[in-house]
Amino acid sequence: MTYIDWSDAETMFGLLVEYVADAHIAEREATRQVFLSGLHSQLEAIQDGFEDMPTAAAVLALRDIRQTVDPGFEADDVVQHLTHCIVELERVSAA
Repeated sequence: MTYIDWSDAETMFGLLVEYVADAHIAEREATRQVFLSGLHSQLEAIQDGFEDMPTAAAVLALRDIRQTVDPGFEADDVVQHLTHCIVELERVSAA
């Protein structure tokens, strides 16, 4: 079993990006596939500079993405993971 250090913001965020990528690859429904593709692109744009970004700035960027999610996808698993990642990153940055 691999140990995941949940206090490592970069690893935590990387797992979110990987989760969205995997969901996109596995998705067969066209509308959700387009949604996941767009979300993955937005997350990758953040990931490119994540290691040099203060955690608070990453949280703000993720909140901006979260606020633009189409209401039809509010209950989607990837959106729930995005929300949980934001909460955990806030916790890590407050510690």
